[in-house]
Amino acid sequence: MRRPLVWAGIGLLLAAGVLVSALAGQLPITPAEVAGSLLRAAGIPNPWAPGDDVIESTLWVVRFPRIAMAITVGAALAAAGAVMQAIFGNPL
Repeated sequence: MRRPLVWAGIGLLLAAGVLVSALAGQLPITPAEVAGSLLRAAGIPNPWAPGDDVIESTLWVVRFPRIAMAITVGAALAAAGAVMQAIFGNPL
């Protein structure tokens, strides 16, 4: 019973980190614009999509690739750490 709650908490922390990373930067972008841009990319029309092309390109050219790279590098480091723990037999 405890394990699903831990995984749900980790998932929520990851989602919050992705949102904060998408919002943080020199150009101020609102959470509604981020959600609207994601929905527009999924093919869902919505009223929150950013009307400014600068915001749209900032999200898709700069911020979302940065977020994807951070998640990929974090997963690779976690996998490398798990392999090292297994190789050296650390009971941690």
